[in-house]
Amino acid sequence: MKRRFPFALSAILLACAGWTPTATAATEAQKLAAILAGDNHLDSIQGSNGAWRSTDAYTGAAVFALLTHQNKWTLAATGNGGAVTAYPNLTVAKYTADVNSGINYLLNNVSVATVSVNSNTGANICPGGSGTCQAVYWSGCGDATYCTGLVTPAIDTYALSSLAGGATSTINASGACSATGGQGGAALSCSASPVNGMTWVQIAQGITNAFAAAQSGATAFGGVGGWRYAIPSDNESDMSTTQWGAISSGYDENVGAVTPAVVKSNLRTYLTYQISGTTNPDIGVATYLGPLAPTDLGAQGPTASENGGWLTSNAWTGGVPAGKRIGLAKHQLESGAKRHLVGKFRNSLRHVGRIQGSRVDHRPGR
Repeated sequence: MKRRFPFALSAILLACAGWTPTATAATEAQKLAAILAGDNHLDSIQGSNGAWRSTDAYTGAAVFALLTHQNKWTLAATGNGGAVTAYPNLTVAKYTADVNSGINYLLNNVSVATVSVNSNTGANICPGGSGTCQAVYWSGCGDATYCTGLVTPAIDTYALSSLAGGATSTINASGACSATGGQGGAALSCSASPVNGMTWVQIAQGITNAFAAAQSGATAFGGVGGWRYAIPSDNESDMSTTQWGAISSGYDENVGAVTPAVVKSNLRTYLTYQISGTTNPDIGVATYLGPLAPTDLGAQGPTASENGGWLTSNAWTGGVPAGKRIGLAKHQLESGAKRHLVGKFRNSLRHVGRIQGSRVDHRPGR
């Protein structure tokens, strides 16, 4: 059985769980200094091909981080007028080049497939409910669900930024395809990209199509209505992976993609199943494979990652039928013995995507 890299992070944090330093609120200057130092580090380790570690998932995460700081790009070179450490090389032009290079790498290392129905139920998942459509996804990091889940926020945030030229503009005319590269400095091109000529909205829809085609069906290992490692075809679920389908589709909706209603309905079924083993009204948990999984597998968890993923997914679907279960899962997050560890994950969750109602807030700087 494979436990993916988010759980490697969990293990590191758990190893530090016994040490709880006295916390004091950071000043705005300290926050800015930390952000700019992080951005400078990302700039320094970007590869000449525009990627971070030559992998789509790392590149998506890095580009997303830079884009969410776009409202601070004018502050790095001077350190906000000397208030914090300055990075003279990190100009707005350099930020722009780094982001364009990263997006260019992602657009040139993407997969496209033609789909029409969910691979398990046979229901048509294309916009309008008939015909065929394009599935867009990334798989360079090893598992397409994780890879695509970490790339999508970067792609969609870029699509809605001033760098893309508008969400309805075509890829071959965007800044990422026509600008000067970042670390490499070479001219960028998307002429050979599988998505060349598509609009950003079409790419967002393609990502949603890929997840819709692979959502687990009635005989799924791990529960009906979730996702596991493969898109656009799979029939397994686990909570650590399912969240990427919700996060990606939520970001896609902000760009203009349409999620089939059955996807959210099926996901609510899965989320209900995940906490169906709850018997104590004061405790709610989500685990790796849910309460009916084999003991040696399903007993793994609950972790803050899985419960955070449950909350994120639930917010996107609009809530499982038994609304009080939202509070049950929140209880698990907020009252555990390792509260400070959970806080780290909750803060990470806010960075990945803020949930407002049933929508994910994509806006840079939020």
